[in-house]
Amino acid sequence: MKKSKIKIKDFILLLLFLGLYVLCKGQGDTSIAPMHREEQEALYYAIQGFVGQWWNGSDLYPDPCGWTPIQGVSCDLFNDFWYVTRINIGPVYDNSLRCAPNAKFTKHLFKLQSLVLIENGLTGKLPTDIGDLVKLKRLVLSGCKFVGQIPDSFGGLTQLLIFDSSRNKLSGSLPLTIGGLTSLLKLDLSNNMLEGELPKEIGDLKNVTLLDLGSNNISGGLIQSLEEMVSLKELILSNNKIGGDLMGVQWQNLQNLEVLDLSNIALMGAIPDSMAELRRLRFLGLGNNNLSGSVCQGLATLPSIGAIYINGNNLTGELQFSDWFYKKMGRRFGAWNNPNLCYRAKLISTDHVPFGLRPFGGDDGWVLPKSKNDSNHLYNKWASKNRFKMGDTVHFKYKKDSVLVVSEEEYDKCRSSHPTFFSNNGDSVFTFDRPGSFYFISGVAGHCERGQKMIIKVLETESNPPQSANLNSTTDSTKNSATTVEMSSTIIMVLTITILGVM
Repeated sequence: MKKSKIKIKDFILLLLFLGLYVLCKGQGDTSIAPMHREEQEALYYAIQGFVGQWWNGSDLYPDPCGWTPIQGVSCDLFNDFWYVTRINIGPVYDNSLRCAPNAKFTKHLFKLQSLVLIENGLTGKLPTDIGDLVKLKRLVLSGCKFVGQIPDSFGGLTQLLIFDSSRNKLSGSLPLTIGGLTSLLKLDLSNNMLEGELPKEIGDLKNVTLLDLGSNNISGGLIQSLEEMVSLKELILSNNKIGGDLMGVQWQNLQNLEVLDLSNIALMGAIPDSMAELRRLRFLGLGNNNLSGSVCQGLATLPSIGAIYINGNNLTGELQFSDWFYKKMGRRFGAWNNPNLCYRAKLISTDHVPFGLRPFGGDDGWVLPKSKNDSNHLYNKWASKNRFKMGDTVHFKYKKDSVLVVSEEEYDKCRSSHPTFFSNNGDSVFTFDRPGSFYFISGVAGHCERGQKMIIKVLETESNPPQSANLNSTTDSTKNSATTVEMSSTIIMVLTITILGVM
């Protein structure tokens, strides 16, 4: 077996845990207990690979678990023989062994089960020999400086449960062998420079609950095999160049999905009705795409939904969600920057409204007031109950009428020969492009005089609420899978290894 080699620069602490899984059936006399020669040599070679060839364990520590113990090495008895259970290398103790800059993974680590390298100075390409560590269950290489492609050999890690190589500089396409990771539960390759299309083999990952490929350069559209990942709870593909539409995936097949973030990936077309069948969905991010058409009304009936962001698209039409839905969601329902999207509400009942959208009109819309008592206050009372700012829109619905934006003087006189805005198409949308007062009147003779007029005061632009506020648990779910110790700026490397002698 080839030696797995990792170049390590400028790290302070290298912490190694080696665990041997055995069935303990009693202990003998610890003062005379021997160690099998194969176990002893495996220990020496493993340590030598990390600290350097200069270290001669057989001369310095002939009885490493007895009367000449190695600082940082722990042992347990099994059938009256010593076996190594833990090795700590690095400045853990005053006289602990220190790691060499060119630490090596020797062939004696063939039973490696957990490799965790978080936020240190590791550089270069991912070693292909890691693919030979077929017993690996956890591989976390996040926050380093790895470059290049993910080796094809990684596809042979059939027992791997967690693979996190986020926050590196990896490039190229995902390997086609990725479908071989059949035991995988969590895959996080976010914040890299990966490109190319999603491989159809990704659909073979039937057990994956978290797939995070966000913030890369992936393109080629959403592939149909995504619907085969039936265990998915969190799917994050945001901030890529994926493109295409949402119609190629049968979303109703992903009944375990709780987080779906497809924001800013250049999507086009409509929002499919099948998304309204994701009964466990808590977060839906479709913002900053080029989606068009109407919004599926069934999204409001999802029993677990806590946040929906459809902002920054070309969606159109009228939302007819309930007042209870808007109250429940608050600013976690984001629909701003859809110029032709509005919502309907009672004219004088707008306590809970979708952020960034403004309705207009009650059941009858922009019409002549029916009561003389309402003629001077109806529309201005409605306007005063709402808070408008730059970028908001107001939607006028009417029949055989028109809407004009005029000056203050023309508003008072109820006539204008040169309005700054005029529309008579029955479904008019006006966007506020500056702060200040806007004066609206009806263009039908006599209507303005009878109260069909309104003043709206617009405030300066406010910053939009963050869309990713509810996604903190998403990234944490993978990061928390790695056991780390934080000591100021100390850099940590954690391994869990079983040694069963020289191969």
